[in-house]
Formats: sequence, C-alpha cells, structure tokens
Amino acid sequence: MVFSLESYVSVIADQVLVMLLLMAAGFFSYKVKIISNEGSKQITNILILLVSPVVIFVSYQRDFDPEMLKGLAQAFGIALLGFAIAMAGAYLLLRAKGKAALAVERFSVIYSNCGFIGIPLVQALFGNEGVFYLTAVMTAFNILVWTHGLFLFTGGEKFSIKGLLKALCSPSILAVPIG
Repeated sequence: MVFSLESYVSVIADQVLVMLLLMAAGFFSYKVKIISNEGSKQITNILILLVSPVVIFVSYQRDFDPEMLKGLAQAFGIALLGFAIAMAGAYLLLRAKGKAALAVERFSVIYSNCGFIGIPLVQALFGNEGVFYLTAVMTAFNILVWTHGLFLFTGGEKFSIKGLLKALCSPSILAVPIG
C-alpha cells in the first residue's frame, strides 16, 4: 500500500488525537478519584509487564524470513547509533544545574517514549511489519534505559552485572526471543 504525505499526516494526527483523548480520560479519572495513585501504578505495570510484551510477541508471529532478520539487526544497530548520538549531544550541550536536574534533562533528551507512543503510530502507519522493526528500537531502548539511564541517576553506584541481567530479563526484552 502506498501512502501520500497527506495520508501519513492524517494517520499520525488521528493516532495523536486518540492518545490525547486517552490521556484526558486518564487525567479526568484521576481528578474525580476513579483512579488512585496505586491504580495508576497498576495500570502502568499492566502496560509495561503485559501489553507491551504481548504486542512485541505478536509482531514476531510470521514465517521466518532471513531478510527480515537482517533488517531487524540493522534497525537495532541504527537505534544504538541514534542513542549514541543523542547521548553525545546531551553530554556536550547540557551543563550542570545540579546533579539531579542534569540527570533528568539528559535522560529526557536521550530517551523518547518509543513504546507507548511509538507502537500505536507505527502500527497505524506500517502495520505489524513496522512494529516488528520497532521492537529492535525498543530492545535497545530497554537495555540502555536500565543500564545507562540507571547510571545517569545514580552516578554508577547502582550499576552492576546483576542489574544488566535483570534488564535483559524484562518482559519486553524476553518477548523478542520468545516471539
């Protein structure tokens, strides 16, 4: 299927509108006490521990194709390169305003919300094949957030091989080889 620029913009606008409406519903639910802080944490856990891994798993349910595997590896490499460039930019351009504030700013510059926002957009634009390639970005993201991101906030005090192994055993990363 061939998309024009207008159709891409339309699909993106529709998906952003849906996400905005979902955020507004969540905000309203919280304000009128339908959802509590604890409920919000539980919903987040459902998304991180169940929904995201299932979407990743489903995107891998296809016949094996060596070209797609090659494309997946390329997407992973490009994602790592993109994160490396973002890291370099964050370290070069952001200066100390206090240790905690600097960590938050650098983290925000380097790491996007590639899963919760990326999956619906990519699904709408490119279908399951697009989500298949997005999983490479999400895998790089998850590994780096739980290693480099943790390093940013703790100054390396909590970084360990055990922590790296824990990151590699997160449901979203395990969904890749299982899928």
